[in-house]
Amino acid sequence: MPSVAIPKTTEVLVILTPKQGVTFQQVMAVIPAEILATVNLYLDGKIRQWYSRGDGKGVIFLLDAKTEDEARAIMETLPLAKGAVDGS
Repeated sequence: MPSVAIPKTTEVLVILTPKQGVTFQQVMAVIPAEILATVNLYLDGKIRQWYSRGDGKGVIFLLDAKTEDEARAIMETLPLAKGAVDGS
């Protein structure tokens, strides 16, 4: 029986939403810094693509990461995560 090659992970899909109980005002207070940090991660090649959720309740990132731990480490650098406002 031929062996099947297991593809290497090259990207991780991350869905970020605010934690339950976090207000819109709390999120909006951090948004300017969050946008700047997101753009910097994109320019550094860490974020390949990003999308806003259609329901307005978060974002979706496609990260250049090989593991879930690597993706979490990247996301933990964002201001919303540092302020414990997101629910990644």
